[in-house]
Parts: sequence; structure tokens; C-alpha cells
Amino acid sequence: AAPVGTSGRVGEEEERNLATPGVRQWWRRRGAPALTRAARGYESASTSTSTSKSTDDADRAKPPPKKDYRRNRRPKAGGGAGAKPRYNRPPLHDPSSSADAGADEDSHAQRPPGGDRPKWLSHQHTRTPGQQPQQRRGRGAGGFPYRGPDNDGHKTKMNANNRHLGGMRPGERIVKAMEALPRASVAGIASAEGEDVARALRSPETYGRAYPAADVDAYDESNPSTKPSRDNTAGKNTAGKNTAGELAAGFSADEHDDGAFGHVPAADVRGDSVVSDSDSDESSSSVVGYRSVDEAVTKPDGVRVRFSAPTLNFAIKELGERGNFERAHALYLWMGMQKEERYAPNRYTLVALFGAASERGHAKIVTKVWRQRLLFDPDVINSEVASAAITALGRCENWPAAYQVWKDVAAIGEPRNMFVYTAALTVLRESQRWEEAGDVFRAMRDEPGVSPDAITAGLTLAAFDAARRWREANALAKRLVDVYRVSMDEHLCHQVITIAGRAEDMAHARTQFDRMLKSPGLVVTTYSYNCLLGGYARNGDWDGAGDVARELKAAHLNADSYTYTHLVSAAERAGRYDAADAVWSEMLESPNRSVRRPSTVMCGAYVHCLGCQGRWLEAREIVNEMRHRWNVSRNAAVYNALLGALVRADEVETALEVFEEMQTEDGVLPTEISFMLLVRACQECGMVNKARELANVRDSLAEAGALENDFSKYDSHAGGSAQEVGRLAAGLPPV
Repeated sequence: AAPVGTSGRVGEEEERNLATPGVRQWWRRRGAPALTRAARGYESASTSTSTSKSTDDADRAKPPPKKDYRRNRRPKAGGGAGAKPRYNRPPLHDPSSSADAGADEDSHAQRPPGGDRPKWLSHQHTRTPGQQPQQRRGRGAGGFPYRGPDNDGHKTKMNANNRHLGGMRPGERIVKAMEALPRASVAGIASAEGEDVARALRSPETYGRAYPAADVDAYDESNPSTKPSRDNTAGKNTAGKNTAGELAAGFSADEHDDGAFGHVPAADVRGDSVVSDSDSDESSSSVVGYRSVDEAVTKPDGVRVRFSAPTLNFAIKELGERGNFERAHALYLWMGMQKEERYAPNRYTLVALFGAASERGHAKIVTKVWRQRLLFDPDVINSEVASAAITALGRCENWPAAYQVWKDVAAIGEPRNMFVYTAALTVLRESQRWEEAGDVFRAMRDEPGVSPDAITAGLTLAAFDAARRWREANALAKRLVDVYRVSMDEHLCHQVITIAGRAEDMAHARTQFDRMLKSPGLVVTTYSYNCLLGGYARNGDWDGAGDVARELKAAHLNADSYTYTHLVSAAERAGRYDAADAVWSEMLESPNRSVRRPSTVMCGAYVHCLGCQGRWLEAREIVNEMRHRWNVSRNAAVYNALLGALVRADEVETALEVFEEMQTEDGVLPTEISFMLLVRACQECGMVNKARELANVRDSLAEAGALENDFSKYDSHAGGSAQEVGRLAAGLPPV
């Protein structure tokens, strides 16, 4: 009982002292009234005999009502009508949630008028990841979905352990059946693609949405003045007139010869027969291929399945991820040959098909599919489809087609978003197409809803850099902030500084570096200083490079191997060989262990510096120590630097020994610079036969495609002095 004269207030204070609100709430939710009363200072309810308690004390002595927190959980088998499921759909394989259960009035399922199959409002929550709503069909007795008709035509039930024959969904079964098809069947349906389009123009009832009906005479060469139009009447899409040249842009001339292949019927999804008796005796490869693919799709394991376009989209994407692009394309062609609206290819179908392309030979199919959709069904094209097509053509190394896709999107009036521009600039960067990249980047200013950013600007400058158009890139970089309103980040600042240095515009490089130092949102690292150092090294400015090195130390940043490489290169170009030796010694004495172990690039730069001084013995010793002391790999650039040092010192015999050593010990193939140095040295020394032999070896490697033309990147500086040749041999930038 509560203490006398307190009316339970002291008990409330003790309650606050003994238990926090969270603990008190937890005890009440667990429904332990005895423990709750003990915490308040009350005696056990079984021994309490006090009759003088006030009404408040009596109410306070009652335990809190027990809340039923399980009322929204899944009802057990045979549960009452008051239990409701948590989600507004029946759980998979739950007998109590069957459409025939007695608690239908409490569930959220709605029965359509005149139908027995309930229509659920949400399919967002599924037990199996990736299960698609259209794969769940009606339920039989016990709540198990129907698997499909058996051999006798009767519906069979599907349980959790035997769902869709071994736990496979329709999309997975279609993928397995398509992979089992012979290559001839897949090639049969793909070979008749052009003929399918031509026959679709004459027989639209056969091929449905994929190739809309059209006036055949409009595609005749005798009517070149007709223009495309679209007319939707009686539920059918009618493609209007077009010129023969526009049709030939998407399909070759031999694709219009439809006499080589017989009539390819559409799949009959309503019955067990796939083709009619009148077509049973056709023997063309296209018909055989169509029948094989149709059998694999509609009856993947001998039992007819029910599906729609999303299931086939999953199958196309899965086939592409497994490297079966031809089979994914065959499945796409099958979808286009159907009359049923639910099988019509949509945007996700095109994205899945384009995502499966990965080889050069696939570019033709991607381009053909794009042109078909652009000609017959342009409404299906949007930015997502265009970016997928551009990316696929980039993987297939076909930049002209990717660039044309970017222009086609604007031609049909579809807005191009940032993903389309990024995909196009990425392809042009990989293809080193700097002019087209500049056009795409400038077009972003006029595109509504799109503005240039740091990523697209970086891709554009990278395309200029790959094409070695540094002056044009530097001119574009100067207008990024003022004209294009691009917000600079660290990566873009590094690109601008590097390109300015390569364009011999150190004033702009220094200005951009100072802006980077003053910007509070940009982080300056050792790499930032290395970008500026590379510009001074390229221009042979040892004083400027020394100032940057001192600023680096003043900023409490550690120099790395690239920092010392740029310093050695700047000293060598400026003729400060003593400064280069001092930098090399400082690097070997650095407290940083990773720096004390020189890199391949650093060794190549110093070997070339020693060769310029005639110190070929020291240069060869450093090349030997790269393997035995520092365990650093020796590449063709290092050997070319050593060959250049030996040729300058007229040590042709030693150079020929090093030439054999690079191939036998390290397995390094000679490059164009290697043969250029030795052939010229042998000719000057009178070793004509050896020069002819080396020239024959060079030609043989070039014919086999094993000769690296590393001299082509310096074509604008070819024919320079001996010092210039040595710099190119070392893999260093020319003067």
C-alpha cells in the first residue's frame, strides 16, 4: 500500500528515481503489473487488504492495459476475421491469405467485376528478391499458385519447394532455354531481320507493334518526295510515307528481298500449337530459327508459361550479362514479331539489349535497332535509351555511330539530359575526337535544363589532351569559369594546370594554381604541385621549378618520385647537370622509403641526363641496379634512354648488346625509337648489313602488329637534333 497521507506521491518520486521513463515504459509494455506496482512502492496485489485507498490510488494500482502489438502481423492459419495482414497483398505461399479464405472482407484485395482473380493494390513487398508482379498468377486450393497446365491440360499446384519447376521463375527458365538453343537456330531468326521489316510493311497484322503498318508504295524509289508521318487509326499505328533513302539508311538493299525467306508466323500464345499446319512444311532457316526461339520462350521446359514484356526484359539483360548477345538479340526479335501488346518491346527492352553489346561486331546490330526505332517508333526513344545506345557503341569502338545517336535525339525533339552528354563525351574522349567533343560541350549551353559542370569539362579537356591539342584545350580552359559558368573542383584544376604547362602558357598555369591555393573549398596536395612542376620542366625553367619545390616544402608536403622526376628533367633541359645530380642524391637520401626506391620513370629521366653528359658507364650501371638493387622493372623507355646514351658516345657494339639484352633478360620488345636509333647508328658506322637486318626485323614486327610506334606521338618534333632524339628515346617530352 501507498504510505499514509501521501496519496502515492512519494511512490511516484521513487518510481522516477528507480526507473527511467524508457525502462518504465518497457516494463508496462511487457505486461508485468506486479513488478510495476512494486516499483511504485505498492505491496503485492494478492496480499493487499487496504480498503481506505483513494480512487486515484486504486486506479494507479491497476496495471496498464496490455497492447496487442501482433495485431498487424501475418495472421496464423485459421485466425479470426479481425486479424489483418501487414501489407495490402497476401504473402507468398500462405494458405490463410488465399483468395478463397474466409477473411476476404478484412483484406485489402479487390476483386474485379466478373473475375475471380483478386487485384492487389501493391506489389512492392515480395519475399523473393527480384520477383516480378506479372509472374504471380491465380491461386488454387490451399493458397498455392497454379504452376500451369500439365500434359493432360489440368492445372497443377506449385508449392514453395517446387515453384516453377525447381524454384525457377519464368524469366530464368527462358534464359536457360535460350542458352540451350543451337547457334544455327539463333542465327536463323537474326538473319531474317531485314526481311521481317520489309514483310511487316506489307503485312502489319502479322508483326504487330514492332514494325507498324505503312504504305508500301511510299518506300518505293519512285516516290522520293514523300515525308514520314504517323497516323493512329483503329488501334493500329500506321507509319506514313518516307523516302527510299531514309529506309536504306537503316537497312541494306539486300534486306528488302523478302523472296528468300518464307512467311514467319507470330506466336499463338492462346493454344499449344506454335505454328499452323499450313506452315509446317516450310524449310527456310528463318522459319526454323523462329520456331526454335518461340518454343524456347513460350515452352522453356515443355510446359507453357505466362509472362509479359518485363519478364523478357529480365531475360535479355541476363543473357547479356552472360555474354550471349546474339541470343538476347534473337529474343528481342521474337518480341517484335508478336501481335500481343504485352510482348511489345519498350524502353527497358532497348536499354537491356544495348547494355548487352560489348564487341565490335555488335555495333551493327545496335545501330540497326536504333534506326528501326527511330524510323518506326520514335516515341519509345528518350534520354535513357539514347545514353545506353551511346555507351554500347562506345564499347563497340564505333564513335561515329555514337555521335550520330547524340544528334538523332535532338533531331526528334527529345531533350538530352546530363547522362546523354556524359556518355557522348566519354566515347569521344576514348576516341580522341577533340573537335566533336568541343561541339558537344558547347551545345550544353543551349540545351534547356542542362549546364556544363566539372565532369563534362574534364571529359572535354581529356579529349583535347589525348589528341595532343593543348593550345586549343588551353583556350577552352580559360573560358570555363567566365563563359561556361563551370564550378571548378580539384580534378579539373589539375587538368587545367597540366594542359597550360603543355601549351607553354605558364602564366595561366600559375594563375590557376594561385586560385586553387586561395579557394577554401579546394585541397592542394603534392599532386597539385607536381602538375605545376611538369609545366616548368617541359619548358626547361629550372628557376621556376626550384621555386615550386621550395613552396612544396614550405607547405609541409612530402615530395614523391614524380616530384624528383620533374626536377631532374627541368635541370637537364636547362643544362644544369650539377643540379640534376644534387636532386638524384637528395632522392636517394630521402627519409621516405618509397621515395628512396626510385621509380622506372625517375630512372629513365636520370639515365637520359647522364647520356647527355657522355656518362654512359654510369647510365648503364643505373640500369643494372634497377633490377639487382632496387628491384624496379625496366621498360622500353629506360632501354631507349640507354641506347641513346650509347649512340651519342659512339658505342654501337655495346648498344647492340643492350638491344639483345632487353629482349632476352627482360622480354621487352623494341619499339620504333629503338630501331630508329640503331639503324641510324649502324648506317653512320658503315655497318650496312646490320642496318638492313634491323630494318627487316622492324618491318616484320610492324606487319605482325607487334611494333609500338612510340615515335608517332612526337611527329611534330621529328627530325630534331641528337639531344632531341635522346629525349624521345627516354620517353620524355620533347623540347
